[in-house]
Order: sequence, then structure tokens, then C-alpha cells
Amino acid sequence: LLAFRACNFVWFIIFFAQETRKNANLAGKPHGSLTAVRAEFPPDYTTWCFYTQPWYWLLAVASSLMHLLLPEEGATATWVVRAGRYLRMCQWTLFEVILSSSWLVTLVVFTMLDPFAIRIVWNRVSHMHFWNAVALSVEFSINRLVVRAGHFVLMMIWIITYVIFAWCMKATTWYTFVYWFMDLETPFALMWYPILAAIHVLVYFSLVAFSRRKERR
Repeated sequence: LLAFRACNFVWFIIFFAQETRKNANLAGKPHGSLTAVRAEFPPDYTTWCFYTQPWYWLLAVASSLMHLLLPEEGATATWVVRAGRYLRMCQWTLFEVILSSSWLVTLVVFTMLDPFAIRIVWNRVSHMHFWNAVALSVEFSINRLVVRAGHFVLMMIWIITYVIFAWCMKATTWYTFVYWFMDLETPFALMWYPILAAIHVLVYFSLVAFSRRKERR
């Protein structure tokens, strides 16, 4: 598990560095229909989710190392042991958010943004649209972490934060939304926003069901 996490950390940090450099190089240049000029901060939800994933793999590697090197919970409660406990809590929290978000992005891209195009597997951003979800699912299948129904609020806080960001940017800087289904200027918003909310529920509670099966086995 440690080796798998370390490999993913290296893989994700390489892509993270490439994406950060690309956004930095494009900052201040014309952005076409979205806004007058590009900003260094990513405007799309996909990149928001992807940027959190190197942090998860870093926490996961640290958690594995602490598990191997530190005494058991029943041993002397040093500050290092307590720090390890908090680190694992942060890892678990982040895992529940990014696992569900990665599959949400994959599902939305495959059904709404680029409908049923198999190139999602090998296009230039497949690491953000598909393979990250695969890597996290493998991690889910071999670790002890589960997705709790009561923690759905964590995912909702994450997506609502992005929605508020997008609304604020649309009101101040953007000409249009990054995603057409977020448009508030047509009555179709009354349809698309509930549909997106339902997709969130479907993805998250599917993972909850898998978690319950995982615990039983």
C-alpha cells in the first residue's frame, strides 16, 4: 500500500507541476469567450478537484510511514502519535471528498460534456477526467477507509464552494460560465441544478453502498 501510494504521489505531483506551470504561463493572456484575460487560478471544477489529489497522496504516504514506524495506539501517547491520529483524520476527510468528486467529474464529462466519447481514457487531460478516478478506486479497494453517509456534507461544502466561486466570477469577471449547465440566465437552470444535485447524491451514496459491502467483507 505504501509503494502504491508513493507511486501515485509521484505521478500526481508531476501532472500538478505541469498544470500549475501551464496556468502560470497563460495568466494575463486572452481567454476568448470566458473572460478578457486568463487568470492563474483555475476556473474549472475539474482542476479544482485535481489540485487536491497530490495532497491526498502525500497524506496517504505519511500515514503509511507513520503506521509502519510508530508504536501502536495503546503505547505511550506521545505528541507524534497524536499527530499521526490527526493526520489520518485529515486523510480520511480528503479521501471521501476526492473519491466522490473524481467519479462525479468522470460521469459528467462522459455523459454531458463529451457524451460517450471513449477518448476520455487517453486524451491530454485523461489524468484529470478518468485515470485519477481509477487510481483512487484501487486505493479504496485495498485500504481501510470507507465513505460514510453522514459525511455527505463534506462533499456538498466542496461543490457549493465552487458554485459560489463561479457565481461571483460570473458577476464580476467572466463573460459566461465554464460549464453550460450552470447558466442562470435561462429557465433551464431550474432543471439542470436539481439534476446535478441528484448526480452528486447518486455518486456519493453508491460509494457508501460499496463501503458497507467492504466493511462486511
